[in-house]
Amino acid sequence: MTSIFGYKRRQHPLRLLAASILCGIAGPAVLTSSTAAAQPQTPPAGPPPISPQTPPALMKPLPRMPGSEPIPQIPLTPLENVVSRGTGSITLVLISDQGTDWRIWDSFLERNESRYRMHAVTLPGIAGTTAPASMPAEAYYSDGLWTRNAERGILALLEQEKADRVFVMGWGYGGHLALRLSMLHPSRIAGAISIDGTVTFEIPSMATPRVPRDKREDFVVKTVLAGERVPDSVFFDRQKKGLRAALPDSRRAALFEEMIDGSPKPVFLQYLAEYFAADLWPHLDKLASPIAIFVGIPEEDNPALTPGAAAKEKWTRWFLAAKDHCDVVWFERSTPMLTESAPHELDRSVHAFIHGYHVPGKGLYSRPLATFVAPEEGGPPATPHLKKEKWIKDGNAADGDRTTPNGDQPR
Repeated sequence: MTSIFGYKRRQHPLRLLAASILCGIAGPAVLTSSTAAAQPQTPPAGPPPISPQTPPALMKPLPRMPGSEPIPQIPLTPLENVVSRGTGSITLVLISDQGTDWRIWDSFLERNESRYRMHAVTLPGIAGTTAPASMPAEAYYSDGLWTRNAERGILALLEQEKADRVFVMGWGYGGHLALRLSMLHPSRIAGAISIDGTVTFEIPSMATPRVPRDKREDFVVKTVLAGERVPDSVFFDRQKKGLRAALPDSRRAALFEEMIDGSPKPVFLQYLAEYFAADLWPHLDKLASPIAIFVGIPEEDNPALTPGAAAKEKWTRWFLAAKDHCDVVWFERSTPMLTESAPHELDRSVHAFIHGYHVPGKGLYSRPLATFVAPEEGGPPATPHLKKEKWIKDGNAADGDRTTPNGDQPR
């Protein structure tokens, strides 16, 4: 097949997923829009957009071999365009991906205003916000300097809000960041939801998700950064074409296209390169709070979306086999953008996860962690579920009863 970068390569699920992410369709979203929310909205005033003539420089091929050297540091670039809504007692941080801003959460914010205190975060460098400093020459993409910057910004937001033991939910790269926060800051994060974000990316030439750092870096330079060679007009047109395939609502598609226009290509590629180079497997033992991975599974007759979803299923099965501490839920007949394709199902699943109930859906379920911090007011206390269940294709539990938030059956 011909790749999105213009050269021939074999059709491997990860390569298809890399192409789909670069086309803007592999990052997940969580809710549909109301008629009012469907109208394009203007983000809060912020600094002027980054000049396309002076984009942040991307790191070039590595000058040194991976080792245990201290990770280089860059100055903190604070979060901008954080939109806070809601009156609930539970704090929920919503993280967008590398190609969108806080508006992917607009309808979720509207529908859940009475349930949670929510903070919708735009990554630095997106939608006219200030981008982090360029990576030093000695840094690796797997060092995740921009990812660490976003992490520090979110922790600073929680300090400012005096919020403790919060839940985080992200889409795509934002979902990966939510998992990272949960693993590395268990005293601050009560639980994390990743919508189509993965713990680690498979490398096609390797038979295991545990890939050495130097091979990850080499893969990123040869595949993800090939997007640098694509003219900007072609690059963004392909992203928008992918969005239109995933978003049948033309008004919402127009809003997402507007977000893409606010994502400078060097910023987009920097976050994406760090995402593909990252590896959270070494941090699994640090996980002390529940997590959930939600995966949108498209219809089989949608060839533009199916390969990436199939690959993600493989990765989440690998992840679940390694550690029994998460929910993995498949939203069938959906798209990776769950905010648009399955909004109410997403609402119910988020509610169930936070309050310690079985998360409705199809897929694998396992959560032996003994702590749930948000039992529902007026309802039965949430209790840990200490055995592993495998949900069969029709959605019924293979052993034990599957329940939903409406069933009032605690774990």
